[in-house]
Amino acid sequence: MSSVYIYTAFLFFFVGSLSLINSQYLKYLLLCILIFSIQIIAGLRFFSDADYKNYIEIYDAIPYLSDFSILSVSHIHGEIGFLFFISIVKSIFNHPAFFFIIFTTISFVLKLKFFKASTKEFLLAYCIYLCYFFYQYEFIQIRMGVMIGFVALALLNIKSNKFYIFIFIGSMFQKLALLFVSVKFLIKQKNLTIFIFTVISISTGTFLSFPKIIDFINGGYNSPFYHIIYNYANNPLYSSSVSIFQFIPLRHLLVFLLTSYFIFNNNRNEQYEYIWKVYCIGIILSFPFLSVEIFFTRIISVLDLVEPLLLLMTINIYFSKNKNILKIIYLLFSVLFLVYSVIHSNGIYNYNNWLGLYL
Repeated sequence: MSSVYIYTAFLFFFVGSLSLINSQYLKYLLLCILIFSIQIIAGLRFFSDADYKNYIEIYDAIPYLSDFSILSVSHIHGEIGFLFFISIVKSIFNHPAFFFIIFTTISFVLKLKFFKASTKEFLLAYCIYLCYFFYQYEFIQIRMGVMIGFVALALLNIKSNKFYIFIFIGSMFQKLALLFVSVKFLIKQKNLTIFIFTVISISTGTFLSFPKIIDFINGGYNSPFYHIIYNYANNPLYSSSVSIFQFIPLRHLLVFLLTSYFIFNNNRNEQYEYIWKVYCIGIILSFPFLSVEIFFTRIISVLDLVEPLLLLMTINIYFSKNKNILKIIYLLFSVLFLVYSVIHSNGIYNYNNWLGLYL
């Protein structure tokens, strides 16, 4: 494993654990270290992951802004907002490295704004989040990373019409964002209703096969959207199933059961209730697709933004002793997951950096 990947694990643990010290100056110093490191590691990477070549090919195929039109990019894979963004960057800087570093910056800033607005322990929460999703969405599937950032802004504006604006912008980078319009309506349901929906979703995903359901109703619809779902569900590259006992679904099941216990035992914290509902909605939307891995992992990961918030709030509200020790254990567990994921990932290659080409 490259020393850069080891450094990343150390960085997240170092920044997250030291952020528990009650010092604003230290927190902003740690934030600067985190920003600088992510910009160098992710923003300036060079053919270090499975999707990098594809993004370079898209970048090369995109016309400059003066020649950009929907027709001129109709043959290129990607949402129109994503392609238009590349055209702008290409026209200004004319070098792919700037595309990656600007994209990384946008993704980082959007999520940082979300965590900073949600908790005083924003650095710890963000480092825990990065342990699970840094390489997946800031390094490989970068369109998803930016889309998740806009969904995060939508969650901060759940009570206003800005919610729809941010969801729409997110869908310009990854259409999956449109699915999360449902959060606006589900969040209004009572706690018991959300709990029941979640249990039904988990049961459905565990005992029913989504591809078989699709096969059963095949021919009933002719919309392009339906055929996209059908093709994914029946493509052997994407349709492998996920067992309820694998790490990701099992982790969500355990967090759901733990936090539900506190929700239904005299919880009076409105923010905790809101975060719990958002987390449950992520389960409701994703678990029916356990039999199609690409659907399940992408959907569940979007609202996993709130998992660090939910567990840190659980510690702060319901555990009166050894709070910081529990937080460090949670952070350490997350860092170990990061290391394990990097070692066993097929999408991360030997690390290279643009700076290495010029230094």
